[in-house]
Amino acid sequence: MNKKYIGSIHSYNGTFGFISSELGRTFFHKEALNKYVPQIWDEVEFQIEPSQRKKNQIQAYNIKFIKKSDNNTFDNNTINDEYLLGTVKWFDKTKGFGFISGNKSDYYIHVSNIKSGEVIYKNNLVVFKKKTTNNKLSAIDCQLFPNGLSGLSTENQKKVLNKYLSDRHVNSLNYYTIR
Repeated sequence: MNKKYIGSIHSYNGTFGFISSELGRTFFHKEALNKYVPQIWDEVEFQIEPSQRKKNQIQAYNIKFIKKSDNNTFDNNTINDEYLLGTVKWFDKTKGFGFISGNKSDYYIHVSNIKSGEVIYKNNLVVFKKKTTNNKLSAIDCQLFPNGLSGLSTENQKKVLNKYLSDRHVNSLNYYTIR
């Protein structure tokens, strides 16, 4: 397991994150960073080892910064008013946080950013806005699908659904009618 891999920081919340590489998305804990503070899309070199917490899984360690991404377009603190449709990767209701996958990225979700009364579970479809703070992606104004579409105009519903389908390489909703 001494092989070194090259990847890009996909997400990081200050405690843990994921690296995208030929292995897919690989979990890492901040202790593996060697005093390096990652930014989204930074290119890194890393090694893998068996996970200390999850049986039969791997985690990255010995993570070393290689270079800044050429296409890092995130602002320091922005909220995008565009709604996105995503899938809950996992959510721990005891700890009050998890991750949503959508728009070709993963978004940290905290229970305080879920519309009141809503409960989300793994694999639920959700509608949310993205927030970027210090190059970290978060989901805000999160609601279960289709509830989250109810407050949007028909045109915005089509935009959200078309974006979701195009990210998955499915033909657009032009063949369907939203009522």
